[in-house]
Amino acid sequence: MCQSIGTIHAEAIPGDIVECGVWSGGSLALAALWDLQYSDSKRIYHAFDSFEGLPPPTEDDGAVFENFNTNSRKKNRIATQKLQKTGVCAGDSADTVRMFFHKLGIPADRSRFHVGWFQDTVPAAAREIGPLSILRIDGDWYDSTKVCLDHLYDIVSPGGYVIVDDYGCFSGCKRAVDEFMAMYNIKAQLTFVDDHCVWFRKP
Repeated sequence: MCQSIGTIHAEAIPGDIVECGVWSGGSLALAALWDLQYSDSKRIYHAFDSFEGLPPPTEDDGAVFENFNTNSRKKNRIATQKLQKTGVCAGDSADTVRMFFHKLGIPADRSRFHVGWFQDTVPAAAREIGPLSILRIDGDWYDSTKVCLDHLYDIVSPGGYVIVDDYGCFSGCKRAVDEFMAMYNIKAQLTFVDDHCVWFRKP
């Protein structure tokens, strides 16, 4: 994400920086610190996360759904609804991440924390924020990825970056991206950062 910071400044691409799925805040904090080196930047850094871990996958996540349910039954943790706490991939609390940002010198008035499930927080925030220069999505599942693209892609500036962390490792995430790009006829080259993560620039 840091390499893209230099590009959005060099090309004067407007907009804030959003990360959907911040874990313990390291990636967004690093992007913020890089961006703060530019004295003219007034970008806001948006952190979307439940801060309670992942909700359960759904049937749209393919084999992951069956594996998750099998493992949950073994641990007597049965998912009864789509949006519920599972304890899987839980990072630090929102207060801990806020303190982390503070210790790094990231201004509180440049940080926005959107705490809750993406399905609740993203649609509401999308009506109030934007434009975006960088949208990074790390939600693992189909539904989590889809809701971020459905509501935030439109406010990404032309030339802005869309980064999807789990495209190469979770079939539901890949399906959500592929379907979205096909539905809106988005002609953009997906570039792999590693085996998991891809990025493209909004045409």
